[in-house]
Amino acid sequence: MPDMKRETRLPGACWLSLPIAAALFTLVFCAPAIGFWRQLAASAAALALWGFAFDRAGMAALLRTRRPTTEALLIGCATATLLYAVFALGNLLVSWGIPSGHRQIQSVYVLGADVPAWRIGLILLFAVGPCEEL
Repeated sequence: MPDMKRETRLPGACWLSLPIAAALFTLVFCAPAIGFWRQLAASAAALALWGFAFDRAGMAALLRTRRPTTEALLIGCATATLLYAVFALGNLLVSWGIPSGHRQIQSVYVLGADVPAWRIGLILLFAVGPCEEL
């Protein structure tokens, strides 16, 4: 039998998460108080916790039934590579088609320029990536 209380709470929680996500990511890109990468990880974790808070049963079932496999890992690496290629192509097209585009894109990369690449990789691998999937 479905949990009616969960079903009635979930849609409102989903809609409310949109302005919360917008606010969190606006702060990440416009006013990173604790550093861009730390704030990005914290924002992703906050949204994942939001999901757990309003759909505990669904999240618990997801974590219990979905185990990582070699195939999933390979698909994840392939899609990450494809996503990187899409962003690289977008960067190229924007730099070519919009006179100020390259400068605007570089201003985003400057946000995390003081963080070593290995640390960014760990943050993406263990914080941002898993939270996005949840």
